[in-house]
Amino acid sequence: MTTSVQSLLVALLVVTGCTSMSADSRGAAQLAGLEKLHHVIVIYQENWSFDSLYGKFPGADGLANAGERIRQVKQDGRPYTTLPQPLDTSKQPPVPDPRFPANLPVAPYDAARYVPADQKTGDIEGISWAWYSEGWNDAVAGRPDALFQFHHQPFNYFAPYAEGTATRVEHLKDIEDLFAALRTGNVPAVAFVKPIGAHNEHPGYADLLRGQQYVATLVKAVQDSAVWKNSVIITYDEGAGRWDHVPPPRGDRWSPGVRVPAIIISPYAKRGFVDHTPYETVSILKLIETRWNLAPLGSRDAAANNLLNAFDFSLTPR
Repeated sequence: MTTSVQSLLVALLVVTGCTSMSADSRGAAQLAGLEKLHHVIVIYQENWSFDSLYGKFPGADGLANAGERIRQVKQDGRPYTTLPQPLDTSKQPPVPDPRFPANLPVAPYDAARYVPADQKTGDIEGISWAWYSEGWNDAVAGRPDALFQFHHQPFNYFAPYAEGTATRVEHLKDIEDLFAALRTGNVPAVAFVKPIGAHNEHPGYADLLRGQQYVATLVKAVQDSAVWKNSVIITYDEGAGRWDHVPPPRGDRWSPGVRVPAIIISPYAKRGFVDHTPYETVSILKLIETRWNLAPLGSRDAAANNLLNAFDFSLTPR
């Protein structure tokens, strides 16, 4: 993950429900309807731009609209006439990857044409929360998995959650603790979920399909639990330099960067809906702040859109 803030587009909404209400009363009903959400579960995956995963998704602003909206340029500002040959980072120092041609056109391309698919290229008072990191228990016991990334359990680096503190035990947990909490219905109001490297879809060391299958397992566990009346937000932490045809909006030194996908799954999500509202990563934080009437942490989340356009709280869950 990086410190930059990424722009989001809600790519797909999977819902169950029916009925609707008039547009005149929708605004007030949306805010009131937030009370129906008792749990926000955020699953962070790794390093995919929107176009690289959902560029062909029906209804999305995808690859068909690419055209010349973004010109890729060299460090000197001149446009590329061909794409640089990808590097083989398994070599030290990295060298051009001979599996790819040296004159790729400046356009999206399918890497599978050149590489087989089996080859790799502070505490909130009164609100319960936890960060569930897969492999955390083994790491704490001194036997971390080879693909456990300590910085993917970020609160580990803050003094209030140091070893031996009660807050560490309460808030820093293993992903198996999430499955246990789902079985008992004792899930915190806000849960952040970080799969281990093998399941996080990161290009280079993780398999995309395996990671998405693991996320599907997580979502199914939520849907089968007593806390299904919640919001599951699946998003990616950054675009990882992957191409996306939509220019990022002007921001500050922290971006926004290129679009990353987000999927909202909830009994109250709009059915079959692609949301084109401009969001960013802190829009998730803004939704949490709106739901529990919390003050913003800074100007960025204060100004962000809060994802409410993706919900219809007049729906009847089933």
